Amino acid sequence: MNSKTQINKPSPAVPGEIIIKFESTTDVRATIYAMKEGSSVIITDFYSNGMMLLKELHKHLKNRLPNKTFSEQRAYRAEYHQAFQSGFYRNCKSRSSG
Repeated sequence: MNSKTQINKPSPAVPGEIIIKFESTTDVRATIYAMKEGSSVIITDFYSNGMMLLKELHKHLKNRLPNKTFSEQRAYRAEYHQAFQSGFYRNCKSRSSG
């Protein structure tokens, strides 16, 4: 077991902090750019909406960054992780809970 593993846990939301509410009707591109600027995002609707946001983030980065060499892959992963440094919260409900 590696004791030097860094776990990235977002800090708790602070009262008064601006948090972007992400739902199925939210503009994905605007949310991605806000995340890259350090804004926190909360997924308030279904879990699948959070998965869609992750998929769109990967598409966005794939279009922006080459991903062929080892150093390019590191830059890609660094950009991906940087987008989530500020916070990515879930307050989801399952599809069956209506």
